[in-house]
Amino acid sequence: MSTSLLRRLAQAYAEQRIDRRTYIHERRRLIDETVAGVEPAPPRVLVPEQPTLSEIDMTLELPREVRE
Repeated sequence: MSTSLLRRLAQAYAEQRIDRRTYIHERRRLIDETVAGVEPAPPRVLVPEQPTLSEIDMTLELPREVRE
């Protein structure tokens, strides 16, 4: 596996151009193809037309009393 593909995927995730689920799915695909001896295709999400994160994609921290 070309480390540059994985690095570019991680960079897209760090810049919030892709969401966590997409990042994990594409990373797993890259690793699986490499282990199988297949030349991995570039991730399909490195240059999205618009970010895959929507305004509702966020983690909310619940107040302590709600969590317990």
